[in-house]
Amino acid sequence: MKKVNAKTCCIVAGATVGFFFYISSYCQTFVPFALIFGIGGGSIIGFLYMIPVAHCYKYFPKKKGTVSGIIVAGSGFGTFLFSIVALASINPQNTPLVGDYYGAEIALNVPIFLRRLAVICTVAIIGGSFLLLDLLPGMDPYAEANKHEEPKEERKKSIVHLMDTEFLLP
Repeated sequence: MKKVNAKTCCIVAGATVGFFFYISSYCQTFVPFALIFGIGGGSIIGFLYMIPVAHCYKYFPKKKGTVSGIIVAGSGFGTFLFSIVALASINPQNTPLVGDYYGAEIALNVPIFLRRLAVICTVAIIGGSFLLLDLLPGMDPYAEANKHEEPKEERKKSIVHLMDTEFLLP
């Protein structure tokens, strides 16, 4: 992220994940579908997950746990919503299983859903990438976060002193 800014990474990854999802809708067998949708799209989504985490750490260096918690909660909530939307799109009449499979009318809804998913993901990711703003000149949250830290030599002495006094003495 240092050589290329976060916005550019998200735009490229958003277009790539949309491409993988769209191409996977044309797969007729499981192995190509798993490779394209699962490994291709999944790895890009994993890459996309880390961009806002690292980017938000720059703005909130003292609140990294809170930032991570909010992003993880948002990701989990998105997964929850995705399952509801996928079920409503693929099986809108809640048709029950016929033996071990759904009927052909349900199976034909999967590629249509994947194409819609490709468009939705691409628009959402690229649109959301414009919310990633770079730090303004003169804005350095690390300066405030590190303002009250003691020098590293003092910390080393205090840790060694604690080890000598608490752990090594009987």
